[in-house]
Amino acid sequence: MKMLLAKKIIYPLCSIVFSFLLIFSFVDWPQFFHRPDQQHKMAAIAIRDTVPLFQAFGSRYFTMSYLNEHYDSVYYVTEYSPYEKKEVFLKELERMLNENDTVDVYLLAHSNSYVSWFLSGDLKNLHKIRLVYNTGCTDLSQAPYWMHLKVNAYVGHSGDYSQSPFFYIYFLRRWVNGMPLDQAVSQSNNGSDRLLSLFHYFIPIPLSGEDLIKQSRATISGQENLTIGREIL
Repeated sequence: MKMLLAKKIIYPLCSIVFSFLLIFSFVDWPQFFHRPDQQHKMAAIAIRDTVPLFQAFGSRYFTMSYLNEHYDSVYYVTEYSPYEKKEVFLKELERMLNENDTVDVYLLAHSNSYVSWFLSGDLKNLHKIRLVYNTGCTDLSQAPYWMHLKVNAYVGHSGDYSQSPFFYIYFLRRWVNGMPLDQAVSQSNNGSDRLLSLFHYFIPIPLSGEDLIKQSRATISGQENLTIGREIL
């Protein structure tokens, strides 16, 4: 009887636990750190472009679980047609810039031109933007525009076929838990490299694993030693 119970319950349970451990060993262990000590008010704003519903849900769930834990004020919006949320996004961004000491901006989108919203000239206090992270393919090319806007740091990807979600899994966890930006980007690039070297065969893109890895690496423009627990100067 006991042996039958083990076969029906314990063995399958052990298999499930082992499967999760195997997945985490390939992807990343969750970061169980406390929010860094800080005296200033921090906000985060994120926008997700038009994608299938399961992707939209996954992006929101993963992102909000970390933003809500580490920021004083959070706003997340999903677009269901291109650039439809410009007005509400800018309204919330303006509020955050007025009410907080620092704001981090997460542009979770394919190649995009959200930077044009910031260049309109209507927004004040853009110097309070500590970090802009952009998942868009080739959007590292926007770096000069973000530097012109006086944001403290911009992180983007250069490749036409950048697999930035692999990087983002690692990066968000490390950044919000207080890791310096340069270290967070370096570790996240390395983690993304490992994942892509294992799974690039399943990605329907006509590139070698080595080329896909190169195109997916992120680069910092601006201040490289920022941390989420330190007030910008």
